[in-house]
Parts: sequence; C-alpha cells; structure tokens
Amino acid sequence: QVTEGKQDLERASQLARKLKKETSFLSEWLAATEAELVQKSTSESFLADLDLEIAWAKNVLRELERRKVDLNGITESSTALQTLVEGSETSLEEKLCILNAGWSRVRTWTEDWCNTLLNHQSQLEIFDENVAHISTWLYQAEALLDEIEKKPVSKKEETVKRLTSELDDVSLRVDNVRDQAIILMNGRGVSCRELVEPKLS
Repeated sequence: QVTEGKQDLERASQLARKLKKETSFLSEWLAATEAELVQKSTSESFLADLDLEIAWAKNVLRELERRKVDLNGITESSTALQTLVEGSETSLEEKLCILNAGWSRVRTWTEDWCNTLLNHQSQLEIFDENVAHISTWLYQAEALLDEIEKKPVSKKEETVKRLTSELDDVSLRVDNVRDQAIILMNGRGVSCRELVEPKLS
C-alpha cells in the first residue's frame, strides 16, 4: 500500500508538472495573441496591407483550433490530477475556467476582427467598383462629346438625350460614392483617408 501511495504521489507530481507547463504555454500564447489583437484593432495602420491582416486573423483562428486540442489535453490532465490529489478540485477547476474563458475570448475577438477586416475589404471593393464605373462613364461621355461636332443634328440630339438620361444614374452613383468615402474615411482614420481620398479626385 505504501508503494502504491508512492506511485500515486509520483504520478500526481508528474501530472502537476505537465499540467503547469502546458497551462503556462497556452496561457502565454493566449495573452500574447490577445495583446496583438488589441494592438491591431486600435491601430489605424492595418490598412497598409489588408490582405496580410486577414491572413493573420485566419491563421490565428486555425491556430486556435489546433490549441483547442491542447486545451482538451489540459482538461483531461486536470481531471486525472483531481482524482489523485484530494482537495485540488476547486483550484484546478478555477484555473481551467480561466483558461477556457481566455481561449473563448481570443476566439471571439479574432472572429470579430476577421469579420471586420473582411467587411472593410468588401466595402473598399464596392467603393473601387463604383469609382471605376463613374470614371468609365466620364471617359465615354467625354469621347461622345468630342465626337458630337462631327455628327448630324439628329445624332447630336440623340447623344445629348442619352447622356442626360445616363447622368441621373451617374449622379446617384456619385452621391453613393461620396457617402461611401465619408464612411470609409471616418471609420478607419488616417490610413483609410489616404487610401480613399485620392480616388475621389
């Protein structure tokens, strides 16, 4: 019985060291990732390379899934240690609860950050498409107006009517682009302003 008790004690000691090491490793990674998320989400410079930021967020989400396996292993080790060491339940459960909360928090924040980035990317793409549409129309309208002098009167009137009718649609699109630009520039600070403003001229 003494030998059995000694073996249990050794096993508990090994399990406690393993648990401490794994918990520490995961806690440090979660804290570092959380700090980086906070830094990224409060910085205005993320627009410098939106694709890179999206890739980073997606990579963190993949890493979180991988580390979920580590978290499950820690949970199993904790359960095993609780059976070996009487009275350790409260302390171990508390540590597990904190670790699970940290994992969930980082996951939620990363998902939110990734969605924010993807949404911003989508808004920029729509903005760029609208700017391109307006630019194309202006170029084509200018070409038609340059050619108008060479046309007979009936064709001139037809061209002017066509451009006038298209102008309503384009005016509406210009208003939408202006509104989009204001939202984009106000929502993401200086770096977004530097990205959007030149496209308005």
